[in-house]
Amino acid sequence: MTLEGTVSLGFFSITTTWFLAAYALSLGASNLQIGLLAAAPFLTRLLQIPSILLVERIRRRKAIAVLTWVPAQLLWIPAALIPVFIDVPGGLAISLLLGIVTLRGVLVAVVDTAWQGWARDLVPQQILGRFYSRRLAYATITASVFGIGAAVFVDVWTARAPVDSQVLGYTTALLFGTVFLGLLSHVFMARMPEPLMLKPVLVLRW
Repeated sequence: MTLEGTVSLGFFSITTTWFLAAYALSLGASNLQIGLLAAAPFLTRLLQIPSILLVERIRRRKAIAVLTWVPAQLLWIPAALIPVFIDVPGGLAISLLLGIVTLRGVLVAVVDTAWQGWARDLVPQQILGRFYSRRLAYATITASVFGIGAAVFVDVWTARAPVDSQVLGYTTALLFGTVFLGLLSHVFMARMPEPLMLKPVLVLRW
């Protein structure tokens, strides 16, 4: 679980915040589209409400999370390849990126719903704070390393590549992150055990 959190946040540092905004700008995004891109993951969080019904019905949180996490991570591959197949900057390119990020947000909402209950039951209450603080510390260090590394790589690529190939620096960084971090987080998640999800008990008091 610690390893999963570490590589996930490392991947997060490459696929969000400044990196995603800079990539969108290179595809031709306007200020409004940058705002929509930033808001999409938060708006799709509302889907966690119906996802609760899915988890309660299937009652296999690990299966739901693992099987949904794979396509969510793999969606970064077509997102990264947009400038390879479509002329950029252009309206179609940024529309595709917005659509992919929104679709991924839908899948992540399902993953998060299953993950939260699963993780809560997996970590013993008496070590909960200590465990998550250590996990977050490792993940933050990893995210800092990969975030700075991605920034340096894109700067070097941009300085040396022809003008029409500069955007491919983002493509390379995204593909690297997906293969070596995004999919690796799935491997670690799949190896985590899942405690039995107990059915709620109704207690009547007279």
